[in-house]
Amino acid sequence: MKLVLLPVAAAMALASTAHSDTTELSPLVVTASRLSPESTGTLVYVIEQEQIAQSSARNISELLASIPGIHVRSLTGNAGTEGTIDLRGFGPAASVNTLVLVDGRRLNDVDLSSTDIGGVSLSNIERIEVQPGGGSVLYGDGASGGTINIITRQARENGGSVSLAAASFDTRGATASGQFVAEAASLSLFGQHMETEGYRDNSDVRKDTMGANLRFKVAPQQEGYLLANGSRLDSRLAGARLVDANLGIDELHGDPQGTRTPNDWADEERHQLVAGWKAELSDNLELIIDGSQRFKEQWSYFDYGFGFSDFINTELSSISATPRLQFDYTTGAISHGLKVGYDWYRTDYSSRRGQGENTSPVHDIGIDAETSSPYLFQTSRWQQTTVSMGARKTHVTQSGRDIYDATAPGGAFDSEAAPGSQSFSEEMYEGGISQQLTPSLTASLGASRSVRLGTVDESYEYNTFFQREFSPLRPQIGHNLEGSLAYAQGKHRISATVYDQKLEDEIQFSSATFTNDNIDPTQRRGATLGVTSEVVQSVTVNASLTHQRARFRSGPLEGNDVPLVPGNLGHVNVNWQATPMWSVALTDTYTGSQFFENDQSNSFGQKIPSFHRLDTRLGWQWKQLNAALTVSNLADEDDTFSYGVRSGTVGRYNAYPLPGREYRLDVGMSF
Repeated sequence: MKLVLLPVAAAMALASTAHSDTTELSPLVVTASRLSPESTGTLVYVIEQEQIAQSSARNISELLASIPGIHVRSLTGNAGTEGTIDLRGFGPAASVNTLVLVDGRRLNDVDLSSTDIGGVSLSNIERIEVQPGGGSVLYGDGASGGTINIITRQARENGGSVSLAAASFDTRGATASGQFVAEAASLSLFGQHMETEGYRDNSDVRKDTMGANLRFKVAPQQEGYLLANGSRLDSRLAGARLVDANLGIDELHGDPQGTRTPNDWADEERHQLVAGWKAELSDNLELIIDGSQRFKEQWSYFDYGFGFSDFINTELSSISATPRLQFDYTTGAISHGLKVGYDWYRTDYSSRRGQGENTSPVHDIGIDAETSSPYLFQTSRWQQTTVSMGARKTHVTQSGRDIYDATAPGGAFDSEAAPGSQSFSEEMYEGGISQQLTPSLTASLGASRSVRLGTVDESYEYNTFFQREFSPLRPQIGHNLEGSLAYAQGKHRISATVYDQKLEDEIQFSSATFTNDNIDPTQRRGATLGVTSEVVQSVTVNASLTHQRARFRSGPLEGNDVPLVPGNLGHVNVNWQATPMWSVALTDTYTGSQFFENDQSNSFGQKIPSFHRLDTRLGWQWKQLNAALTVSNLADEDDTFSYGVRSGTVGRYNAYPLPGREYRLDVGMSF
């Protein structure tokens, strides 16, 4: 394990001999946001607002790379685009096995498109909570790897902020926010604009986001709220760089900034509205009734040359109702907290697919899905022991139709899928126990049953005879067992976790049949270590190490590794508050080697190489003014990549290079 992360050892040594201090670091385990259930059996990692302000991360996904067990995979490395977050080694299916929430509400859609975590600017985040391996009962399917909850800032006093940014590759941006507080209401507003030409040819990105959070008193002990946000993303797609040793082609090292897809692009718009009512019915009973409406539209164009192309226009609309109740009570010396809720979602998916933007679609696909899920979750505490258990039952119905026009350009040799439908019910469970061994040391043990449902666009595909069909997929079932130790005293923390997760009917794309299938059983095992310590006055170290393995545990591929899962991950951040005005941060992120996409047989003969990424940040603050100079990829490694796809030919693969060195200047003012 080649890791140049020496500060980890120093931090561990100092933390293990730490003494109590009057200033506390942010807690390792905190309450989550759905009616404040306390996590038991699994650790919850927290990134606080102060850490966000001091970080050299350009976006949320880079910020999350500091959490043990998280691997961030990126195609472009552009500041305006988020990477794919892989929590606990799901490789190609990472995005649909990590559940992402904003203020406790799901961001994951029922299609395969990536989750829009970039819809919230870093400056508008209060904190981020990450619960590896947990969250299925409270938040539903798709949390096989875990749950990430992004909690936005709420208005507590009148004020606001503005900031401007300029960076390499002709990157520029602006962010503004405002908070307004009255006796019976508060309003938060934020907006952000970013555009860049990108590191590579045809990798331009422009993104605009805005949002509002209105809270108001309805009556004593009652509160209403209205949240609205929207975003627009325009992206050019640079495509892959080809390496073929047999033909002497090496675009990755010879021309990493070039492109073979100068005409490809993808745009999208998203809108969401949430309305709710919260009432404290008594000292120990709280009720929340809320619902949301979401809409997403995407456009994409891919030019394959020789007159072949694809244009796709997809709309996804969803409505939901999520009432829930919190009841606190005691039995003797034991205190309990019971959460009961019901989640209902209705989604309409429409996708028009043809050869060009101005030509008739070859296929007009419509898929309707409805999900209903009652759940309950109880936490009980007695002296130094906390026990939790919960269950959720999800019922899903889905139906699809395909209108095929053989006369449309490009439609002569295609086919129509017969209407299809499916319906099933699945159960999710979680249980855990946490025992405080000493005032500073807590041990936890947790077990869970998670579910991942197939997305609407995974069901629509070609079969093995290259005929269109709606192919039913069985739900993916995961059984997770984990144990952890957490030490926290004063300014020092250490956490360690081991986990073992077995999956049945895992849903992945098969490169052999070019279909989405329930693959042979798999297993994920790993161990993580996290350390945070003020090693000397004004110098804080935050470090983590992860060792993981995802493998096939039966079938023809038994014992082989799942592609795109690094065996080792490492992260070290050293922050020095040199003076009250000046701070310096240095971050080293290590990503271990991994098998290429489509190399389930592990026979390609080479792997995506391991690499380090070194970033630094110089920060300055004086009263309400602040500025920061950030240098990303300090070593200027311009041929590293975290995603690559093997070919059937030995020595031939496609890679998506990450940017070289990048400079960024941010200036801002709060008022």
